[in-house]
Amino acid sequence: MRNLLSANFVRLWRSKFFWTGTIFLIIMSMYMQIKNYQESLQGNSTSLDTGFFAYVLFVSILLSAFCALFTGTEYSDGTMRNKIIIGHKRSRIYLSNLLTCISVSFIMCLLSMLTALCVGVPLLGFFRSSVNDIVVLTVSAFVLMTALGALFICIVMLCQSKATSAVACLLLIFTMLFAGAFINAKLDEPEYQQNYTLSNSQGVIENEMTKNPNYVEGTSRKIYEFLYDFLPGGQIIQLSGMNASNPNMLSLYSGLITVISTAAGLLVFRRKDLK
Repeated sequence: MRNLLSANFVRLWRSKFFWTGTIFLIIMSMYMQIKNYQESLQGNSTSLDTGFFAYVLFVSILLSAFCALFTGTEYSDGTMRNKIIIGHKRSRIYLSNLLTCISVSFIMCLLSMLTALCVGVPLLGFFRSSVNDIVVLTVSAFVLMTALGALFICIVMLCQSKATSAVACLLLIFTMLFAGAFINAKLDEPEYQQNYTLSNSQGVIENEMTKNPNYVEGTSRKIYEFLYDFLPGGQIIQLSGMNASNPNMLSLYSGLITVISTAAGLLVFRRKDLK
């Protein structure tokens, strides 16, 4: 395992995509904090909290492409088959690639956070939220990255075409984000809405509160709330906006996704016929 991880990290430091993605995240973190500072000068209420966890969204998308390109190269170059021929166990190959991708997501998240702190604290001061809330959200974000890495590696290790796995990973992350945004919009529907009517007799405008037909309630709402917390897309939206009501539950769901994805991927990869 140690030799496999060492070889992966040697490749990682030479990866142009890794460095390009890292630089992009650093620039985005700097830009968002500078933008917050400019808005504060205009009288808007902004702080270091605003957009601090936006890196969760960016890292998720970059990670999907990285896992497919970095690990998929081992199939196209014949490296995967050579590792098995020289005696490496399939389970160790799988887990080494998983740990590498998870490590990459952690590195990207940490660099984004450090950049935001270095730029944001001198300009905007410290967080308005409590330190405990920031720590809990950060832990949830890292556990979510672990779950995403497990999902992407499961796809990549079972698909021998780098192009196909890249498309599959990107489709997965954007589908999850779309699902999360859709559920968020449904849950944000107000229970009541204002309707304005013009009285012909007196010529005045009256308004009344009526039931919103798009409001989700009862069992349907509970299902939407569960999916919003369970699906990675919903977790990304909640964490990036710092509006997660129960971050610990999000971590629990992410851990469950990690275990299921890794177990399924290992089971199939052990029996996979490598061409």
